[in-house]
Amino acid sequence: MQIYIQNIRQGFSQFTEREGLTFLREPYRSVYNGPAHITVDMERKRRQIRANITLKMTVQRVCDDCLTEFSESIELQSERIIVIGANELSEDVEVITLPADAHQLDLAPVLGEMIVLNHPMKILCKPDCKGLCPGCGADLNISECSCRNESIDPRWEELKKLLK
Repeated sequence: MQIYIQNIRQGFSQFTEREGLTFLREPYRSVYNGPAHITVDMERKRRQIRANITLKMTVQRVCDDCLTEFSESIELQSERIIVIGANELSEDVEVITLPADAHQLDLAPVLGEMIVLNHPMKILCKPDCKGLCPGCGADLNISECSCRNESIDPRWEELKKLLK
């Protein structure tokens, strides 16, 4: 998302755009491939801009435990400070510094960072997903499998006694 700095007026401004996230690298590009609705609320005071960025989209996912495909709506938010020219803020505040003669603000790196940092480590269709049976491959969320009562390898029989 590109915003022309001349369009950011003093006080409050809002920018909205619906775009594909083609700037993402794999494996995120294949997951977040639908259009995203991006809203940027900005407050400008001279050369400093406070930007509240909201990204909303629906993604298609595959559960890591039961391999079920499902769609999920996500909403990510981030706040950034943008300084045009010299950075007058303290060093412990994370800011985006633009040169004094900059014409555009490119939010693609910020949007990419929001997605990467909020991508789940384990994707589940629901928090209590039971997964697949390791023996027969039945989806345990739908039904119980019949192979649980089958005899096990005799080499593991002694360990089974410890569970009782």
